[in-house]
Amino acid sequence: MTKGVKGFRLDSEVVELLDGLSKQLQVSQTEIVAEGIRVLAAAHYEAFKRQHDDLDLIRRTYDGAQQLMAAVFEEEGEPVGRVVIDGKPVDDVLVHPYVDAEAGVAHLYLSVPRSHVDLPIVARIGKQALFLPHPRFALGELPWPAKKNYGIFIDLRDLDALLDEQKQALAEAEEKAREVTVS
Repeated sequence: MTKGVKGFRLDSEVVELLDGLSKQLQVSQTEIVAEGIRVLAAAHYEAFKRQHDDLDLIRRTYDGAQQLMAAVFEEEGEPVGRVVIDGKPVDDVLVHPYVDAEAGVAHLYLSVPRSHVDLPIVARIGKQALFLPHPRFALGELPWPAKKNYGIFIDLRDLDALLDEQKQALAEAEEKAREVTVS
C-alpha cells in the first residue's frame, strides 16, 4: 500500500544530497527517502534493544551493586573510557567515547561484550548494500577536553524499574520494526 505525503520541506543541501544519491545509486528519490526511514527505524530499534540488553546484563552480573560511573579521560591526547561499579574499576563493562571536539563534548557509549554476535543491519538501496554493525544510543555526554571528577552516574538500584519501563517500550518498538524490516 502506498500513501502520498504532503508538506515536507527540505533545505537545499538535503535536496542536493538526495539528488546526488539518486543519480549515484540509480534509484528514485522516493526510494531513497523510504529506505532511509526504514534504516533509521531499524537502527533505532536495534540501539534500543542493545541498550536494554546491556543494562539487564549489568543488573544480573552486578546484583546488589549500587552505582555505575562512566567517565572519559585523556591519555596521550586520546580519549579513553572507563567504567567503575561501586568504586571498583571493571573490565567487563566498557564505555566507548566519541569526541566531537568542535562541540567540546565526548559522547559515551556503554557496551557489555557478549559471547554471541549481534546481527548487523544490512540495508539495500538500489544495488548497494549498507552494513550497519552496531547501532547504539549514547549513555550521555561529558565535556571535552576531559575534566577531572566528571562522570555519568547510574543508580543501579533503579535498573529494575527502568528495565520494566523499557520492556514495554521495546515490545512496541519490536512490533513496529517488524513492519519496516530492512532486508
